[in-house]
Amino acid sequence: HAKWKNRLKQAIATGNCDIDVATAARDNVCDFGRWLHTGVTLAQKQAPQYRACVELHTPFHAAAAEVLELAVTGKKDEAAQLLSASNSPFNAASTALTREMMVWKNAA
Repeated sequence: HAKWKNRLKQAIATGNCDIDVATAARDNVCDFGRWLHTGVTLAQKQAPQYRACVELHTPFHAAAAEVLELAVTGKKDEAAQLLSASNSPFNAASTALTREMMVWKNAA
């Protein structure tokens, strides 16, 4: 998900993005989301971290879409604040998802 942070930084800098806000909000379009929704084996779905990642992935994309919406509508300062503030919805969602992904990876 570091790609997302870089993509959002670029959108803030330029006011443009290679995807639209509605697509950014969807949790089944990115590589991880496609894998999570269609590529996970039955055995992997039994891990408690699978359900946690599914539940954490959706708010991550909602928060990313919120930052992107601000960036592409010229509200660069607000977008940058949401992206960088340690207590922002984006950072909270990103941190929680990354932590759970690492727990799942280490348990596998």
